[in-house]
Amino acid sequence: MPDTKLAKRCGYLPGVSLSDLDSEAAMIEAPELADRVCGHPDHGDPEIADADPADIARYLDCSEAEADFLKAAHQRMVAAQEATGRGSFPAGCYPDLYPNNHAAKVFLDFDSFPQHYTRAVKASELEHIHDAGVWGTREEIFDLYDGKPMLTVAMELTNETYRLVGCAHVMTTDGPNGKHNIHIKAERIPGSTIGYAYFNNQTCRDHVNQRIDSGWQPSLYRCALLLAHECGHNHNLEHTFANQSHHHGIMSYNWSNNFWGYSTGREPHTLPLDPALRVLKRHYGGEPVPPIDDPDTPDPPDPPNPDPQIVTVRVPRLPVTIRVLGTNDPEDPPVIDF
Repeated sequence: MPDTKLAKRCGYLPGVSLSDLDSEAAMIEAPELADRVCGHPDHGDPEIADADPADIARYLDCSEAEADFLKAAHQRMVAAQEATGRGSFPAGCYPDLYPNNHAAKVFLDFDSFPQHYTRAVKASELEHIHDAGVWGTREEIFDLYDGKPMLTVAMELTNETYRLVGCAHVMTTDGPNGKHNIHIKAERIPGSTIGYAYFNNQTCRDHVNQRIDSGWQPSLYRCALLLAHECGHNHNLEHTFANQSHHHGIMSYNWSNNFWGYSTGREPHTLPLDPALRVLKRHYGGEPVPPIDDPDTPDPPDPPNPDPQIVTVRVPRLPVTIRVLGTNDPEDPPVIDF
């Protein structure tokens, strides 16, 4: 028997009111839905978007906190569906860094994640990342990520995933109350859900949350996939469950080879392109954003070159001038030229 309450909260019963979920019509229309690991709805429901959270909680048999999330999530999805000529974070939001490109500032609340997220990445996990065929050669991957915290690597892979399709993630350390667009934090999430996130309102100043279950213990690949999936919602992507066994997109729930749809399509990555790419191309153009080196940290100035010191010494019958180049740094002994 289909779960009509689950179908309604996921956006599959827009024609059935909250008060009629036990009706025969609701039973007929509701699809069978698998277990959810992402708490975000699949489609926007105007009734839930406008409903009182108390009614949402009562009719969908959920907590007040879940009702507040569902109302906000459906509101943002409905607004995104009604938007024309936009769709997600606009171009030029950060003109000093990306004057002609789309970009979003991201705050990763690293300290909220437990040790099983912040442990050092394993070599076997980097091999798996190389197999996806998205982020560079094996040598490049190991040079960039070997020895780093697993969460840091997962976030950098997610950032690269969205940079490749036209939107740069600018990482910031301005704190939970800073002026960033996406706030990622770990917290305990009850039930089978391991993550949820909100759509943005298609403006430069919007601030949207993303939450990852602190009790989940993923590998690097799965952590990167969940971050990319939830960031997809932050970029106004819906789930792509249709034919997910065929395309393995990042907005689906299939855990194997999900990033292959972002690669070149050459062997062995012969799965069709990720359906999310079509939407991201409409949002951001589909061309990679030129990388820049750590925009928050200016390059250090070159050290000063000290003037030569002239020292005249006398030896019997022969005056000698010694020119000393360098400093008194014991690691950089002076050069004597005469």
